[in-house]
Amino acid sequence: MTDDDFYSDQEYQDSRRVTAATLALQEGRLAFAERELLDVVANAPARYEYMRDVLDSTSDSLRGRSGGGYDCEHDRGHRRCIKAWDADEVTHYVRWHEANEKPHSILWLQAAYPPAYYYLAVICLERRNALQAIDYLKRGFALEMHVKFVLELAAAQISTGALTEALEIYAGVTQVSLGIQPKHVAIAARGAAAILVELGDLDTAESILSDLLEHDPQDELARAELQYIADLRAGRPAREPLFRLTTPGGNDARYPSGTH
Repeated sequence: MTDDDFYSDQEYQDSRRVTAATLALQEGRLAFAERELLDVVANAPARYEYMRDVLDSTSDSLRGRSGGGYDCEHDRGHRRCIKAWDADEVTHYVRWHEANEKPHSILWLQAAYPPAYYYLAVICLERRNALQAIDYLKRGFALEMHVKFVLELAAAQISTGALTEALEIYAGVTQVSLGIQPKHVAIAARGAAAILVELGDLDTAESILSDLLEHDPQDELARAELQYIADLRAGRPAREPLFRLTTPGGNDARYPSGTH
């Protein structure tokens, strides 16, 4: 198999269209983003390869399409090519391997097809079309079992009123791992806490949010939800939609950082 077979010029061009679509989404241009993303997923392969180990000398044809790399002095001559969604994913990948395994050199290639399905689902949720969103999420997850599909599936379930199902989904995102960053765990915890509040279990929700703040005192969403619980206990209600905590928007939740 060749390098082009792993990451073709078509896939590279499609990754650039996904980047343009995500920028359009952040600007509220949903129609443009949807057109771009639909064109991209039309090119999605039946079998998707997320990473490949190659000799460093054979990765030369991919360097011009790369978003960057990481050189490890203990791993000269070999390089792992990975298709990442954004720079945060690459940083987490490198730090995880440094802490848990032998580090290795990598070449970062911008992912195209799984993120395209993901952002099509985001558009559907913005339009309150949860069933179509779920379809896109499942199709994207079939290509790559990325945690962002899981988190967005929980949001889709919430929008249909399936709170118990969403809570079960969040329960699967509680530990940082190679594929799960701390921010993903925080999103799942905040979402679970918000659901528990809706279900009347204030004590458990409060405990989850307090643990979050202990690990990250700057988590303003968790702090706001704790204040809401305090207001509830004091008989001072007024609540924003549950959706705000499960998919808080911004670079932290849905949109990428450091794409090229």
